[in-house]
Amino acid sequence: MYIAIIEDDPSQARLMTIWLEKAGHACKIFPEGQIFLDNANNEQFDLLIIDWVLPDILGDDILRWVRNNLGWEIPVIFMTFRDSSEDIAKILRLGADDYISKSVESSELLARISSLQRRARFTPPSNNILNVGDYCVDSSQHKLSYKGQDIKLTPKEFKLAQYLFKNINQLRTRADLLANVWGRNAEISTRTVDIHISRLRKKLFLEQATHWKLESVSSLGYRLTTNQV
Repeated sequence: MYIAIIEDDPSQARLMTIWLEKAGHACKIFPEGQIFLDNANNEQFDLLIIDWVLPDILGDDILRWVRNNLGWEIPVIFMTFRDSSEDIAKILRLGADDYISKSVESSELLARISSLQRRARFTPPSNNILNVGDYCVDSSQHKLSYKGQDIKLTPKEFKLAQYLFKNINQLRTRADLLANVWGRNAEISTRTVDIHISRLRKKLFLEQATHWKLESVSSLGYRLTTNQV
């Protein structure tokens, strides 16, 4: 696995890196939350380990950003000295998959990561490839290409694009998009959908395309339309 460690204590971060690399994982350390956020869309991490208290941004704010922008698929482990039942409940409600103390031993950390890996294997891969006009959506590889060129998308952007391409010429409400793309909506506003739609218009070249249109339908939602088949 490729693991991001968001931790400002260099000794703690280095120690975890030694444990994880010895177990066969690759790691990248981010000493500040903003550094991670600035790079999160440029790399495909398989797991995040987040310290709650960072010098610039709190870990729970990073978690909210991750769930809104990268989705719910990527596993997140929180590591902190805060261990009250209220803190644990809060961070799990926000979308953390696990919670461990900073005094954790290597065996426990590796066991928890292995547990998250096993859970991920229960999600069956899709081998479908959808070709529509100049676009190709490869669900098994989580790739989308336009005229043969791969388009760089975040995991959540890909899932949203995939859902829209599967429902061409059909109105999809914001609530429908939240339910089918994000999976949960308790902590996510419909504004998140609007932001992702705006990004897709640019990344998929829909703003200048002549055969395609990703249109807003009144205050209801969005429809991807085409006359290209």
